[in-house]
Amino acid sequence: MTVSSRSSLFTRRSWAGVAVSGALGVVLAATAVSPPAVAAASMDRPSAPIACPAVHTLTGIVGEHGTGFTVTTGTRPRPFDVEVLGVLRDGIAPGKDMIVVRVSDLPGQRVVAAGGGIWAGMSGSPVYLHGKLLGSVSYGFTLGASPVGGVTPAADLYKLRSSARSTTTGQKRSVALPEGMRRDIASRTGATVPSAAMHPLRVPMAVSGLPPRGVTTLQHVADRAGLSVLAYPAGRATRPSSSAAMARPQAGGNFAGVVSYGAISLTGVGTTTAVCGDEAVAFGHPFTFLGSTAMGANGANSLAIVRDPTLGSFKFADIGPAYGTLDADRLSGVRAKLNTVPARTPVTTTIRSGGTTHRDRSDVTQQEYLSTVSTLGVSASFQAAFDGIGRNHSKTSWTITGTRAGGKKFTLTRGNRWSTEAALDAFELPFGDPAFEVAEAEDTLLANEFEPVRITKVTYHAAVAPDLAQESLVRRLVAVNGGRLKERDSVTARVGDRIRVRTVLQPYRSTKTHHVDVTLTVPASARRSTLSLNVQGGEEAAAGDFTGGGEALAADCLLQPRGGCARPKAATTGLDAVLQELRSTPQNNTLTVSLDRDDPSTDDTTTVRSHTSRLGSVIAGVVDPVAVSVR
Repeated sequence: MTVSSRSSLFTRRSWAGVAVSGALGVVLAATAVSPPAVAAASMDRPSAPIACPAVHTLTGIVGEHGTGFTVTTGTRPRPFDVEVLGVLRDGIAPGKDMIVVRVSDLPGQRVVAAGGGIWAGMSGSPVYLHGKLLGSVSYGFTLGASPVGGVTPAADLYKLRSSARSTTTGQKRSVALPEGMRRDIASRTGATVPSAAMHPLRVPMAVSGLPPRGVTTLQHVADRAGLSVLAYPAGRATRPSSSAAMARPQAGGNFAGVVSYGAISLTGVGTTTAVCGDEAVAFGHPFTFLGSTAMGANGANSLAIVRDPTLGSFKFADIGPAYGTLDADRLSGVRAKLNTVPARTPVTTTIRSGGTTHRDRSDVTQQEYLSTVSTLGVSASFQAAFDGIGRNHSKTSWTITGTRAGGKKFTLTRGNRWSTEAALDAFELPFGDPAFEVAEAEDTLLANEFEPVRITKVTYHAAVAPDLAQESLVRRLVAVNGGRLKERDSVTARVGDRIRVRTVLQPYRSTKTHHVDVTLTVPASARRSTLSLNVQGGEEAAAGDFTGGGEALAADCLLQPRGGCARPKAATTGLDAVLQELRSTPQNNTLTVSLDRDDPSTDDTTTVRSHTSRLGSVIAGVVDPVAVSVR
């Protein structure tokens, strides 16, 4: 199948790097500070996290020791020591400081040692100083484990509790720690400071429903999309019920932002910072940085802190009970509205293969990531039913239901056929081509410029068989007004003449051929012009539309929040035209014969006559056009 390059319509502004520089006004302790164990013995530490504490200012905190809480296994928060090394003025962004800290274990505890330093999943861990919230541990280094990291100040986290948007224009790009600062911190703390910039801690992303190859693919996709996540296989998250009571998060406890529930569950795991009334704040840095969101907010059960020499240490967790809706994802962290069930779009799949029928369902909370979950869900269902990656052909149909301006409902239904030597695309996504078609339609609708669209339901059906139902174009024969059919590069005709075209097709691994005859009449509008007579298989006729391109799919499309899988904008005049274009794209089993006029001044092509035949197999290939001079 032809694979075409597809560029994203949206470029994510990187928020991964945070400048850590002496020029930004770091304040370090002027004298040596007590070792953590000594400080621990002399302080009145909280015995448990504080739900909604007052905010501690950043004045006079250098050299002080506070207490952080996070979860290593299970759901119970455990304490650890936090030593304040300095304050980076505007270290996160203009008007947003960063507190530089060293973390260490308290006697009898194993929190920091579990990951060999600050680990992914600690994001949002609250830090208390004198009974007040100093901030959340949210930043670390990209190379190796280190006890030195960054804390998002409590004042910035608490701003998430209001509906007011941050006035921050952007986050600093990555800047390496100056050598002098690294030596200074190392001499005062005895800790090795990596020669790298400080970044938001990666968010462990629990992924269900995908084999290891699929999880690896998703990690590639996330990296290309600019998301700072670490994908790992986990169990599915159960969609919340509006009739069931919701759980309440605990400060220092596990917190998960849920993109989707069910067969394909995508969830980012971190730590809850504070719970105030019907709101909770967490992470201390963005998850997706979408701003206003509608994701699920859940708890989690930590199974272990995994020390991976390549990926770094991270929290391995299964998703727990529902808390509410994650409605804000901003620079200083995420906010959840508690006891509020998030709206969800069900994506159901039914795939038949031989005597096996595989049915599954995923519920997507965030419309921007509907195409990602659809593609992964369809791909996984195909693989589960077919149970292999050999040559195959499939007959598919899907329906997208949604609402448009004024709450008016719409429905888009489409069928197609697919055939391939192997089920894997360029990024080893099983059945990527038939899975991608519905994703492209979803993002094209959501990214349209004419009306607001919300997709409320997606259903996908397919039957797949282990053989290759494909035919190739071999040649085309042409005659005018009953003349002899023969291969020609050009013909001359008059208005009203009948051009007969015979297309010769050869099935896969067959020595026999068959043909399809089509007759087109030259229209009056073509007088004194030169036309092109084109013959195309469905796979080529749809090129640039429903092509499925595997490499482009992984690199530029999935997990892009602003219509990454959408078609390039066409010269349409409204949503109805967009819907019609999606419905009328040639199927892969169609044979199209057309008379076309090229406009050299605009590079546009206008079809003046055409005929489409729908066959039982995928039609591949294209033959050279015939020049038709109309007198």
